[in-house]
Amino acid sequence: DEAFSIGVLEAWAAGVPLAASRAGGISELVNDDVTGILFEPRDGEGIRDALERLARDATLRERLVAAGQAAVTRYSVARAADLTERLY
Repeated sequence: DEAFSIGVLEAWAAGVPLAASRAGGISELVNDDVTGILFEPRDGEGIRDALERLARDATLRERLVAAGQAAVTRYSVARAADLTERLY
């Protein structure tokens, strides 16, 4: 389990609709059905259902991609530098 998944940010930045396990910090990072679809760890049916939803629903994919690309901007290096500078 990862406390913070760089893979989530990479998917968002690449414009890939996201399906991810609720493991580690992912459930804190991903807003279910807004920035991605979450499923329970080790839940084969949940994984299947999430992937089937993504495969069948173009509108869902587009909505998740748009929300993910908006969300990833909160984690940019420039923003982190700005927040660090403000802190000090």
